[in-house]
Amino acid sequence: HYNVDIKESLITYDINIHENEDILIQKTEYIKNKLKEYVKKDSKKPFSASAINTYLDCPLKFYFTYVEKIGEEDEIRENLDHRDFGNIFHSAMQYIYEPYKNEIISEKLLEQIIKDDYKIEKIIKKAFIKDFFNESNEENFNLSAQHTINIYIIKEYVLRMLKEDKKNTPFVYIDSERLYEISLPIFENKQEVLLKGYIDRIDKKED
Repeated sequence: HYNVDIKESLITYDINIHENEDILIQKTEYIKNKLKEYVKKDSKKPFSASAINTYLDCPLKFYFTYVEKIGEEDEIRENLDHRDFGNIFHSAMQYIYEPYKNEIISEKLLEQIIKDDYKIEKIIKKAFIKDFFNESNEENFNLSAQHTINIYIIKEYVLRMLKEDKKNTPFVYIDSERLYEISLPIFENKQEVLLKGYIDRIDKKED
């Protein structure tokens, strides 16, 4: 027989539900000075629609994202969301029209572009790699089968847009994704804040 020293322990876990405490951020002078950067007098940055929507949705998220510049962790994603589709589509349309800035866009020209499957797919791939992967060099960049399918889906939207444009020819293509800024007065403190936004496309037709 052996003398064994036995110690008994009772291990428990607190399973009571605790309410989450609210996260409160005091508006210190540091934060006030950060927000002043949006005021026209000494503005370093304008409000975007995304920033305003973020604030309306969750002021705390606005604070972390736009005041403290704390972004979400980068993650490897396979699937596109609606925002990705939109960004890639807009970039692809911009690349297609870029060589014809300030030129007359004719029905014949658009028919030539629509028929060039290889060129359209190459342009969408360029936009895809730039906007989804944040890479500028698309050479030797291998896309997955899912990404290739997404490119063909976006291609269908691009072709639809070009066919719609064909109905409005002739027109002069002026620009795409042009940044505009405007000041908005805040009457309470007699200051102005800057707003910014992008105009999708500018065409000129019959003056």
